[in-house]
Amino acid sequence: MNPKLSIVLAARNAMPFVPEAIEIAEQCALEVDGEVIAIDGASNDGTWEALSAMQGCSSHQQAEPGLASARNEGVALARAEFIAFLDADDAWLPGKTEQQLRLLRENQEMDVVSCLLKRVGPGEDGTLQPAWTPSGCIFRRRAFERVGSFDSRYTIGCDHDWFVRARHARLPMALIEKCLLHKRIHEHNLSHDRTTYRKEILQILRSNR
Repeated sequence: MNPKLSIVLAARNAMPFVPEAIEIAEQCALEVDGEVIAIDGASNDGTWEALSAMQGCSSHQQAEPGLASARNEGVALARAEFIAFLDADDAWLPGKTEQQLRLLRENQEMDVVSCLLKRVGPGEDGTLQPAWTPSGCIFRRRAFERVGSFDSRYTIGCDHDWFVRARHARLPMALIEKCLLHKRIHEHNLSHDRTTYRKEILQILRSNR
């Protein structure tokens, strides 16, 4: 029997956060009869060893580099109708998966359900904002059939690009007005490369006019 939810846990040199991410993913999988697929991006800090030691989890080292490839490889390996992404440095709050799955099951036309997030880290004020980022959502598999995969041309902006394309495709998406995701802000976030991020966002906007 296929699992009810596929959780794609993506990590690269994220050892300070990996133990908590593993605990969150395993607990959520247990609660909703799900599976955990761990994707490691050539880590050299012990992340791969921690992921591969997970019980009842399939662990894989990326075939191709980059965040987009990690997500795409996870989707390809997923067996469930519903797919969730947990980046190792993010934290789901209790009830996230259950509430989002319930909304998707009650609304068969809906393809993506998100929530609110709070950025956690130095200089952050705790303001809540919509979590239009993979860690904040659960996706119905057909969403990727309609919109396509994450674009590996973008090293940082692949998530933004996917949601722009989803809106252009008029993909049915919903937002739960509750904070169910903590987005950790730290010096190793990809988005700290402001020059690359701005360049990619401009390219995405031009490509999706």
